[in-house]
Amino acid sequence: MTPSPTAAPVPVFTVTPSSFDFGQVAVGASSKTQTFTFKNDGDWVDGCQAALSNSQDFAITTDCAETSNESAKTCSVSVAAKPSTANSKSTLLSLACPGGFTSTTASLAAKGIPALSGPFFVLTNTWFSPTGIGDDAPQNGSAYVTFFNQSVYTLTGCLTPTMNDSTGTFSVHASKTTCGNSSISPWSTCTVYLDAKPTVAGSIKGAVDFNCPLYGAYESSDITITGLSPALLYWTKNSNTPTSNEDSIDLGTFEKNSWPGGVKIYTFNLGDQNATHCQYSFSGETDDFPNRGSTYASTIYSGQDASVFFNFSNDYTAKTGTHSETVTLRCDKDVTAATTVHYRVK
Repeated sequence: MTPSPTAAPVPVFTVTPSSFDFGQVAVGASSKTQTFTFKNDGDWVDGCQAALSNSQDFAITTDCAETSNESAKTCSVSVAAKPSTANSKSTLLSLACPGGFTSTTASLAAKGIPALSGPFFVLTNTWFSPTGIGDDAPQNGSAYVTFFNQSVYTLTGCLTPTMNDSTGTFSVHASKTTCGNSSISPWSTCTVYLDAKPTVAGSIKGAVDFNCPLYGAYESSDITITGLSPALLYWTKNSNTPTSNEDSIDLGTFEKNSWPGGVKIYTFNLGDQNATHCQYSFSGETDDFPNRGSTYASTIYSGQDASVFFNFSNDYTAKTGTHSETVTLRCDKDVTAATTVHYRVK
C-alpha cells in the first residue's frame, strides 16, 4: 500500500502594523527604524526572510532570522526609509518562506526631500553678567538662543539640545526650552533657555548644539560669561601692587632682650571678587611668636588688603636663633593663601 504524501505546512501570517508612513526624510539620510511583527496562526515554518519591493529607498535593518520565536510563532522585522531622490516613496514588506510561500504584506511610505544645507538661522540673544565661581548667574532661565527654520520643510525628529562646554559652566534650562520637543514648521522658531554657574575664573565660552538627524546638526555662536573669584596673596608692601604671593616673609633681625615693637604683614586681594568671611590661622612655633592683632579679616574687597600685626616685646627676643610659623588665611568658597613668617634673634 502506497503511503499518503505528507501535506506541506501552510503558514497563515498577519503583520502589525499593516502600514506605516515614515514622513519627510532628507535625501541621503536614514529615518528612525520601525518594527513590524509577523505572526503565524498556521503551520510553523522556519527560514523565512523579509523582502522589500523597493530596496532602493528603504532598508531592512533587522530580519526574521534574528528575531524568530517558534513558541509564539512570531518574528520581527525592522525597516528604515532612506530616500534616494526627492519625491514620494513606497514599498511593500513581506516574508518569503520555504516552499515558495509569501506572507501578507505591509505598506510603507516616505517622502524624500532635498538634503538641507543649513535650514536654521541662529538668533543668539544671550548674555550673562560676570558671576562668582559657584554662583548662579542672575540671567538664569531668561538668557536664550533661538533657532529659526528658514526652509520650506517641517523639521521633525530633532533631539533635545545640549551644551558644548568643556568647563560645565552652562546648562539647558529644560522646563522652558521648546527645541527638541516638537516639530518646527517652516518660517517658525524654537528657543533654548540657558543657565550658567561659573566653575573657573576668567572668560568662559560655550555653545548650544542642536541636532536634527534627518537634516543636520547646528551650533550656536559663542555664549560667554566671566567667572569672578578672589585671588589672595601675602605682601610686605614693598611694591605698589603685588603680582605674586610672597611665600616667605622676613619680619626682621632683633637684638636679644630688645623691644622691637609692632610689625605688619598684609594679604592683598588681587582678584575681581570680594573675599568674604576670612579668618587667619597660625601653625608652627606659635609659642615663640608675639601676640597678634585681630585674626578675623571679615571681607577683603577686590583691590584692597587686610593685615596681621605682630606686637614684639622683650619676652619674644629672649631666645636666640630663627623662629618661624605658617600664617594661613581662609575665606568662603575655599579661597586660601599662606606664607611662612620668620624672625631672628642674635
